[in-house]
Amino acid sequence: MKKQLGMKEMLLATVCAVGISGGAQAQFAGSLNLESIYEKGNGGFGANAGLMMPLFSAPTGMFYTMIEGGWRGGFNHGGSPVGSFGAGYRFLPAGVNGVGIGLNGSFDISQSDSRNRFYGTTAGLEIFIPGGLSISLNGYIPVLQKEKGVSSSSVNTQTTELELRDKTPGSCNPSNPQVCVPILVGENVNSTTQVTERNRWSADLQIAYRLPFFQSIDITPNVGVYMMDRDGKQLKGVEAGLDVALPLAGGVQFTMSAHGRRDREIGTVASFGLGLRVNLGPAAIVNDPRQRFLSQAPRRMALQDRARPEVRSEVTNVVTHIEEAVKWDKTDAVVTELRYVNAANQSLAHEQADALADGGILLIDGPVTLDTDKNLLITANNSGVVGGGTNLSFQGVTSGLSATYAAPGTLGDINEGAGSTIEVNLLDVQFAKNVYVNHLRLTGSSLGMNILKSEQVVVEDVKIDTVRGLLVEGSRDILVKNFQINSSI
Repeated sequence: MKKQLGMKEMLLATVCAVGISGGAQAQFAGSLNLESIYEKGNGGFGANAGLMMPLFSAPTGMFYTMIEGGWRGGFNHGGSPVGSFGAGYRFLPAGVNGVGIGLNGSFDISQSDSRNRFYGTTAGLEIFIPGGLSISLNGYIPVLQKEKGVSSSSVNTQTTELELRDKTPGSCNPSNPQVCVPILVGENVNSTTQVTERNRWSADLQIAYRLPFFQSIDITPNVGVYMMDRDGKQLKGVEAGLDVALPLAGGVQFTMSAHGRRDREIGTVASFGLGLRVNLGPAAIVNDPRQRFLSQAPRRMALQDRARPEVRSEVTNVVTHIEEAVKWDKTDAVVTELRYVNAANQSLAHEQADALADGGILLIDGPVTLDTDKNLLITANNSGVVGGGTNLSFQGVTSGLSATYAAPGTLGDINEGAGSTIEVNLLDVQFAKNVYVNHLRLTGSSLGMNILKSEQVVVEDVKIDTVRGLLVEGSRDILVKNFQINSSI
């Protein structure tokens, strides 16, 4: 709020200075314009104020100063104040009724809807033709900082999948896997959207014609075209309007205006204005339609429009490739390998169990019959023995991203080998720590499962159909859940 007040104070000070400097007797008149504005489709209510004051004049020319201020976008919701001050010269070699030419320039200050303040200069060329026609060409050039931030936001998206890789060449053949290493692969995409406003150059051409039908009523239709810099293709637009000034008293006129403009950034915008114009100077000059016409400020795009910033949205994507080991939620340890046992390789079942590394998981798919006098011996720490058809929940060790692996097949059904000559423990967990056993059925004539000198062993959803069921020796922290034994323990 302090910055806005500072700009208004500066504009007020300039008005006072202009009033003092314009106190000298002038050949041409000046004017003060006050107008309230309503814009449909682009900001609502606002106001404009402008003062043009001769500094010195002669029958063939006038050097003047001008100041302009305004506010768009409503008075209670932030709004967009603007201000401009400058000077110009109008040269009429044949007098006020002849062809004239004018040059003008101003320093402009504007504030966007996003509260960014921009600075620029406007230079203009005017041509006055007898009969009430005027043509003006104007250009706006930004100065100082041209680009300012509006907002920034980030969105993080991740795509991952679990990939099974060979531990040794060919060991993870998709059609007949033996030993696989699970790896989490994917991408992490961080998308940052940076919205900025850029102060840009603009140019406009204005043509106005005061209708000659009335002496004291000014009716001035006008048209214009404009162009603005824009990333990619330059922005082009058109505008048209009608200004009407009705006499009141003492050189004061009641003004009405209706204007419309269109371009591909704002679409179609209509504005309507009501106000007062105070024509400054002797009555003989004020009552002359030509001199009133020449005493108005240069016709150009409103400052809010010619200094409208370009809003840019830039998206930056930072892609991080993910390739990492996974942890199993049942052991909270890194999974080093997956070993597979099924009817096709059941003769190697005991070898697969013996070779299971720390952090490995032995997957039993469907009915598996062990070789005679052989069993499954598990000595690996942080390991597991799981039946087929089970979903294994993994998590990337670095990213923490989740992945699920569906163990192939059906319930692991481990059967004692035919013709056993010795008592065999079908599943033996010995000297191991942190082992998870799940979704199995053990069938045989001797001991189903033995846990020897181990700790932190979880047995869940296991059915034992053996002469002797489960034996726990010298072990601790053993948890048995959803466990069915059709024999003695």
